[in-house]
Amino acid sequence: MIPLALAGLAAAAEISVGAGGQRDLTDRLGDEADSASFAVGPVVFGDVRLEMAPVVDLRSGLSLTTAAGQDRVTWLAGETRLVSDEHYTRLTAGRLHVGPELSVDVGGRLRPYFGSLLGLAWVQTWHSFDSRMLALYDPEKNDLDSEGNIDPFASQVAPVVEVLAGVGIGEPPLAIRVEVGYSVSFLREVELRKSASDAGSLRTAYVFNPLRIGISISLPPTGGADR
Repeated sequence: MIPLALAGLAAAAEISVGAGGQRDLTDRLGDEADSASFAVGPVVFGDVRLEMAPVVDLRSGLSLTTAAGQDRVTWLAGETRLVSDEHYTRLTAGRLHVGPELSVDVGGRLRPYFGSLLGLAWVQTWHSFDSRMLALYDPEKNDLDSEGNIDPFASQVAPVVEVLAGVGIGEPPLAIRVEVGYSVSFLREVELRKSASDAGSLRTAYVFNPLRIGISISLPPTGGADR
């Protein structure tokens, strides 16, 4: 019975792959402006949809993105805490997500849909620091004579939520989806990796909340009800 049930779920699955762009939006943390901001960057994503009812799917998948921008780093020079928010920063993030998706049957070849996703993102912020920030570097973990040295960076896992809306166009085997999504992740304050233990280096907290637009192609489900 269980293998048959699993086979039935697999038969009703629809796979889609897509790409697009996203832009981190300006926001505030309490009374202060957000300490990080990122420009337009590419995003690629893939999803599997399981049909739970004629107009309800369970969507799960992953996405990858990168964007250039700036964040805020602080460190100690004696008893004084210094701040830099003008250095080059690149964000990279991979995300796993799952959530419900509701479609609206309006007839014809268009099918609007709405959804919400919950997931986990693995986020890195990479840096290119100038010479005034040499006190940050752990000499045992960095080769300052090498142009290929990876400067102290931040890496962390954070929860992410997203709301989205889109429209499906056409029917498999060439079904296209165009969608817009808005997601929010809170990146807590973390110590920089590869930094000197006595530098007290911190990448300050920020909110990563990009607005995304993308287009995907859906492969046909191998069975199940007509979509």
